[in-house]
Amino acid sequence: MPFCESFRRQVMPQVVVDVAVSLVLFVSIATTKVQPWSPPTSAISLRDFPEHVAKMHANGDFGFSKEHELIRNAKRYPAVASDANAEKNRYHGKVNAYDHSRFRLSSRVDSSDYINANYIDGYNSEKEYIATQGPTPATMNDFWQMVWEADVHIIVMVTSLNEGGMVKCDQYWPDKGQVWYDNVSVKFLTEDSGNLPTYVVRTFEVLREDEVRVVKQYHFLLWPDHGVPEQSTPLLSFVREVRANVKPEDGPMVVHCSAGVGRTGTFIAIDQSLQWVDRDTKLDIFGVVLRMRQQRNLMVHNEAQYTFIHDALLEVLNSSATGVPASNFSSKQKEL
Repeated sequence: MPFCESFRRQVMPQVVVDVAVSLVLFVSIATTKVQPWSPPTSAISLRDFPEHVAKMHANGDFGFSKEHELIRNAKRYPAVASDANAEKNRYHGKVNAYDHSRFRLSSRVDSSDYINANYIDGYNSEKEYIATQGPTPATMNDFWQMVWEADVHIIVMVTSLNEGGMVKCDQYWPDKGQVWYDNVSVKFLTEDSGNLPTYVVRTFEVLREDEVRVVKQYHFLLWPDHGVPEQSTPLLSFVREVRANVKPEDGPMVVHCSAGVGRTGTFIAIDQSLQWVDRDTKLDIFGVVLRMRQQRNLMVHNEAQYTFIHDALLEVLNSSATGVPASNFSSKQKEL
């Protein structure tokens, strides 16, 4: 059983009650031939997923609005360490790291184990990802210490350094040569844009004491802050490429945007959902996103991102139905 499905079975009865009144109102005014949306109680079979998405889009995306409302109203948890380390939060007071799931650094000179980062459970197991904010000048050393201590080999970046005249993420890697981030050395090796000009893959040699590791950074270039990509195909190819390079023996994948919640959560939800499509007969996007919200606040920040996840997975299933299996989607797309 996928990890998030067991979670859904524990929390869904309480969640469904929260929308009963809204559902009664909606049914009374619905005029579309598509069957009305109803509160999600289980994963959706892949066969029924296209009809499910149609229901969600009906009546001005009513279903997406109500499901994201459920997600927004999910229980929040204490973030005492974030409050005590305001200078280490890019958006203090807005995006804080829950105490129960945050990554804890080993002892530092400032005696703080805090970094604005949380473990996120994956399709098969706990702590498959670390969702974090884009590093700031004050947190670059902490970021690379986390990469080292968690045995991270893949970093996913889904933001630009600057957007709309504002710094969204400070450059935390060298363009050439070697840079020390406290006691962690990062040496630039290669940069490759691949077959599609939508992302860049940078390779670094990371050194601490006498141990050397190779870390790859996958940087997606076409994703506006608070928004969604214009097309899902490039992002789906990017997610497939990243997943193809994950090794079971490696530590968690680090994923960040600027705040580490909207685009970060959307990437993780699509990555997990693609694994549902590849390995299961059903799909549980609502359960995936709800579980993430229990581990880091504001994940999949807005309704547009939540809708995009569904439409992207519908594209995958439609591609499969027309002769391009989901498992081959990335390679087939590169051939086009």
